[in-house]
Amino acid sequence: MRVMAGAVLLLGGVTILLLGCGEQVATDVPPGSAAVEVRSFFDRNDSSLRQAHRAVLTDEVAWQQMWDALRGGSVLPAQPPYVDFDEDMVVFASLGVRACCWAVEIGPAYATDRRLYVVVQERWLSCNPADTTATAPVAAAVVPRSDRWISFLERRVEQGCQPNPGS
Repeated sequence: MRVMAGAVLLLGGVTILLLGCGEQVATDVPPGSAAVEVRSFFDRNDSSLRQAHRAVLTDEVAWQQMWDALRGGSVLPAQPPYVDFDEDMVVFASLGVRACCWAVEIGPAYATDRRLYVVVQERWLSCNPADTTATAPVAAAVVPRSDRWISFLERRVEQGCQPNPGS
């Protein structure tokens, strides 16, 4: 199974996942981990982000910067949805440009003493091979603020059909 491997880099209030592909065995959440509440609050298929990206945003400045990047020239409001960063942090995922029809979902999440595991699901939505509309899916969710190391567990879900070539 091909999985994404990466390192996490903390810059100011944003944690950036530096992605690289590797042939590794996908691991499940460790035994004894506890479920963590994930509240999804934003998803779109038409962002301005053209590259795949994972981030954990821990303050208003970082959240505003990410919002500005994803909204580009769209009709989204200038201000992002409110997040109480004293209590929570934003987990963000984008898939980059894809041929139709993909979505990205964040959650569930699990915690151990030292690590927070956040599942990011890439979901294939359509079986219409004639649909070649380009999309750029993004999603954001809120999880309780934590000082744990964060790992993204990548999952790809194809619902009974094969994606368009080039996806």
